[in-house]
Amino acid sequence: MKQLLIASNNFNKIREFKEILANSPFKLLTCADLNAHLDIEETGMTFRENALIKAKAFYDRFRIPTIADDSGLEVIALGNRPGVFSQRYSPSGTDEDNLALLLKEMHGVEDRRAQYVCELVYYQSPETVVFFSGILKGQIMDKPISGNGFGYDPVFYIPSLKKRLSQCRPEEKNAISHRGQAIRQLLDLLRSHS
Repeated sequence: MKQLLIASNNFNKIREFKEILANSPFKLLTCADLNAHLDIEETGMTFRENALIKAKAFYDRFRIPTIADDSGLEVIALGNRPGVFSQRYSPSGTDEDNLALLLKEMHGVEDRRAQYVCELVYYQSPETVVFFSGILKGQIMDKPISGNGFGYDPVFYIPSLKKRLSQCRPEEKNAISHRGQAIRQLLDLLRSHS
């Protein structure tokens, strides 16, 4: 079975990768499986640049085909912020503080349009690097509703489902999410070449 390394230390992100890739023909590995820890500074100015920085660093260290993503929330009225700073939007960088800051900045704003963006990279070798993208459009609500999900999910409303992302079951979220879209594109490519 071919190995695929997930270049992330984010528990929630790793869980979603594993859920979506559960029936794939790959053995999924993380740093924990390799008894290692790798912290990568995300210095890119775009989601794609950050994804590539992480994938290359993990590949260079372990020499295993690697997948990495960078993703976040873009709010139209805020000039697409928090964007690449979604995970470190507030000084503390916790989900709660990030969410509180977003709601403070959105107070009284009429245009509530937003989108989750994911840029995923498959780094098989320095010669074989492929990018995939996913976007989930929605709206920012005034008050959070907790449940499943993480990050900004408690305020991210999906009109077609008439509920927040945090109110979706994991399989329901993964079927429509920005990350799910990008991972399924990756799976289609890997299956077509296996």
